[in-house]
Amino acid sequence: MISKNIGYYLKIESLLMDSLNRVSECIDDKDGKDVLEYIHHQEYGVAWELLWCILIDKKLDIPESMRISGKMMGLGTDT
Repeated sequence: MISKNIGYYLKIESLLMDSLNRVSECIDDKDGKDVLEYIHHQEYGVAWELLWCILIDKKLDIPESMRISGKMMGLGTDT
């Protein structure tokens, strides 16, 4: 059971990292570093919400990996 949960969280982390990598050139360095720090501290929900707000605020396209990770965490992905 524990290994199954680890795999689940690794998948979320991988999706968040993919999302951040896809938009990193379009967002401020500080914002990217903040999101990355939350990911490294396994604060995936906070990282997701921060990145989501940044992307919505800048009117950027939401990567599919972002939508998938949000759904995995039960977070709303409607825009």
